[in-house]
Amino acid sequence: MLSPAARDVKLGYTTTSPLRIMFAISVHYRLFLALFIVSVAQAAPGDFDRTFGQNGIYRLPNVLVNYEAANFVTTTADGKVLVTGDYITADSRGDILVRLTANGQLDPTFAGTGFGRSAYNPVSDTSGKAVFPLADGRSIQVQTRWGLICNTSPERVPCGPGQVSARNPTFYAQRFENNGALDPTYGIFGSATIGGEFDDVLADADGALTLVGRIVVPERRTQVLRYGGDGRLLPTNYFVNATNALSRCVPANPNATAYEMRALRAADGKLYVMQLNAFPQGILGTNTDSVCVARLQADGTLDAGWGNAGLSIISDPRILATFLSPATLTPRPDGGLLLVFN
Repeated sequence: MLSPAARDVKLGYTTTSPLRIMFAISVHYRLFLALFIVSVAQAAPGDFDRTFGQNGIYRLPNVLVNYEAANFVTTTADGKVLVTGDYITADSRGDILVRLTANGQLDPTFAGTGFGRSAYNPVSDTSGKAVFPLADGRSIQVQTRWGLICNTSPERVPCGPGQVSARNPTFYAQRFENNGALDPTYGIFGSATIGGEFDDVLADADGALTLVGRIVVPERRTQVLRYGGDGRLLPTNYFVNATNALSRCVPANPNATAYEMRALRAADGKLYVMQLNAFPQGILGTNTDSVCVARLQADGTLDAGWGNAGLSIISDPRILATFLSPATLTPRPDGGLLLVFN
């Protein structure tokens, strides 16, 4: 999950054809954060595509929201653009999901307006983290929802300024029909949800989701979960096997815990999970203890034929006692991995 500071400026991209690249970028202004979509054209390689949006740029109108941040962007098979993130208006805040036509206009066939946003809830915050298009035109949006606990009461009541004492994270996913309507048959009563803070989520072609993250209450404990394409949690043996596998990513410092995770699905279906172990370091935040990469088989157990019985633990002095934030895992053509950090 991105820290508040990291969420001020973000860039996401996806390739829709060999010569067309879509960018979603959030640019911080003094009064608001505006969502821009910029397109590099296919007509002439590298030329600015002025047929997209308004003379080459799409910007969400200010009359819709006062502040918005794009956390994830992708394209559908027919070239439409899906963006999810956060929004703030004068009287509400939450997650937003936008669908644009291939030429960069709000798609009125989606929810009647081209965008949807969650209803404001004074006892929780919601952030759109990812959106995955499906072959049949539907899409799955993934959110993090935080229940706000106020220090003025043990009950979850609307919090005033300076009254928020805790934010309990929850994974939340919902499926949208091609017309933007929520699919009530997905998961349980239209959603898939479980307590915990997820750092990365992968989607298969059929909409099955793989989550990697941490249960932060009452203690930091890593978890890998699988949801089927119907939004139902898959058998618990996968969770148990994967949790046991990652429990072997033992940090050297007894005060270190799993701090952040990333995942990659290999071409052979096996799952790589990168876990950054870190420990508190006073007002400076956290210091890196070690980086652990596990390769899991289809049942969640370690692939004993890879690394050291399925694990690769890196404790290089050049990364110790520094603050790292994992960005992504990237496959190499020779079957290896690139680990990218910020």
